[in-house]
Amino acid sequence: LPHIIRLFSNFVQIFISPLQGGQVGPRHMSHVVLAYASVLCGAYPALVGSNDPVQDSNSVYCVGSTAYLATGSTGVMVFDVSNPAAPVHVGTYDTPGTAFGVYAVGQTVYVADGRGLLVVDATTSSSPVLVGSYTTPGTARSVCVISSTAYVADSNGGLVMLDVTAPASIQLLGTYSTPGSAQGVFATGPSSVYIADGTSGLHIVDATTPSSAVLLGSYDTTGNARGVFVVGTTAYIADDASGLVVVDASTPAS
Repeated sequence: LPHIIRLFSNFVQIFISPLQGGQVGPRHMSHVVLAYASVLCGAYPALVGSNDPVQDSNSVYCVGSTAYLATGSTGVMVFDVSNPAAPVHVGTYDTPGTAFGVYAVGQTVYVADGRGLLVVDATTSSSPVLVGSYTTPGTARSVCVISSTAYVADSNGGLVMLDVTAPASIQLLGTYSTPGSAQGVFATGPSSVYIADGTSGLHIVDATTPSSAVLLGSYDTTGNARGVFVVGTTAYIADDASGLVVVDASTPAS
């Protein structure tokens, strides 16, 4: 079952969990995988490398040749993927909660850690350090950062928007209550924030004014929307048992 899918250039980075009884189990062994993207290159995907961290793996994000893996109760693991055929584990930051989602800008790593958002400095990848945190009202499951704003999918807490300009003193900008349970988030800018809202499907929000974000449109998927990634005006939704759902979001209201 698809869980989180992220597109980078001509590669698609896919987080894969083995199945047990038809379910994706959070404690199952997982792999970081680099596969050639057939959707971009017209060819079948081909595995080029993997590394099994033997942990609870939930999400992966890459910057250059560095991959950051959210590994549940173990925190965030850092991998050198400069040689895709042989990824190397170079460091770990053990978070206090459960690392569900991860996003990075340069060597600043943002972690949706269940209890809230953590900001980690991974300049020294072998020993990342915490530089800031914010406790959210729900369960932080996913995070996306645009400029100095972090958008957090906070489960029953909806969408939480935070000013992370100064990680040591993160400020709340606003919240948006969703009808479902916000599991994943992706933003192309303040005016277009995409939320994978569990059984309520995809919601697109204009958060130009974070204190009063407004719904632009929604699409009710048949499954349980767990993650979302957007390329241009196309939204790719990891919809649990319903697989990958591709939505034309060029006109959110329709």
